[in-house]
Amino acid sequence: MPESDVDTTDEDSNFQVKRLRKPKEDPVKVVMQDDGSIWIADVKRLSREGLQKQVWGFLTAHYRFTCGQNKAAVPFKRLPTIGHQMIEPQYLPPDFEFPGDLSHMRKSEATTFLEFIRARQETHPDDVFRFHQWLNDSGELEMPVDVGQQGEDTSHEKDPPKGHGRSRSGKGKRAM
Repeated sequence: MPESDVDTTDEDSNFQVKRLRKPKEDPVKVVMQDDGSIWIADVKRLSREGLQKQVWGFLTAHYRFTCGQNKAAVPFKRLPTIGHQMIEPQYLPPDFEFPGDLSHMRKSEATTFLEFIRARQETHPDDVFRFHQWLNDSGELEMPVDVGQQGEDTSHEKDPPKGHGRSRSGKGKRAM
């Protein structure tokens, strides 16, 4: 390489190559079926990361339905302290506690949660899971947004999250 093509000024030595980031994928895609239902498939062969994605997607899909906001994020850091107010006990495995950071959820915890949900899909197909309350922008708990009332509530997006109106059985009920 000719010397004129090499520039060794201090400016170049401080140059940092930025990695291109993949756009964040919507976690709901992991659990959303073609028919619009929320469904947990067999989890036996999933890695810890795969299990965590299933938990993240499942909870996010239901949370978005509860608050009526298509882009809402589950307040995972708050679940250890107020999760019992947001989720009724019948929707969780006995003595189940969420970690404050989903990335710290152990494989055994994620498997326990997802297998519990899979069992509810069979035994309670029209009432698998639901959030009882959600956190608004002020950090206050609110009751679920009524899908039929969303058009009247200007503090929320007008359309409910897609795919939350039918169960996997296609009976027209929400897959909770």
